[in-house]
Formats: sequence, C-alpha cells, structure tokens
Amino acid sequence: MRTRVPAAALSQCAEADRVLVENVLILAQEMLPLLDVAACSIDPKHGHYRIQVPVSAQTRVGLRELRAIEAYSPARVTGVAVQTGGAVGTLCIDITDQNCPITCTELDVVRICKKRRFLRG
Repeated sequence: MRTRVPAAALSQCAEADRVLVENVLILAQEMLPLLDVAACSIDPKHGHYRIQVPVSAQTRVGLRELRAIEAYSPARVTGVAVQTGGAVGTLCIDITDQNCPITCTELDVVRICKKRRFLRG
C-alpha cells in the first residue's frame, strides 16, 4: 500500500489545483516506489507550486521516470528535476496554478494534433 499525500501539504494548494498536485505525486510514487511522499513539501510561489519530495539514495531515477511525471499534464507540469547533495536527494516538480496561462510551443501543438489523428485511426 502506498503512502497517502498528507493533507497538510495539500492545504498549501488552491482547491482547484489539489487534485492535479495529488495525482502527480501519486504517479511519481508509482514510478519511484522508494519516494517518501509523506515527507513532501509544497511551496506556492507566483503562479506555480514547487513540490519537493525526499528521494532515498537507493532510488534510481531515470529519464523515463521524469518524462512520465511531466507527461501526466504537460501543460501544467513545467519542470521535473532531481537535486543531489548529500545522502538524500530531492525530487523537485514545478506545477503552474489554475490562473497561470498555459504555455506551449509550436512543436507541442503538432504533437497533440498527430496524437489525435493516431487515436482516431
């Protein structure tokens, strides 16, 4: 059984953003089972949330896992990185809040259009 995201951490988020933040953390825990979601901290700043989750030294964090976390909501998850410096690393996830305009590049629009054509058959 996975650790639940603490309600105290989610209380830092606006009501409309809590589901997204919680789902991103649950996905991160699925991708990285040794992630300590119970010890996460959420820091709301200027239109985005900075989520920091301790990662044990035994956890192997690959590009595939980081991309999967970002791909959950590419319009809102603006950054995923691992900071190291000592025995414990930190998984940092940046998520824009509900009021921040969605930024996308021309490449993102092309990718979405191709995906829709592929799904339609």
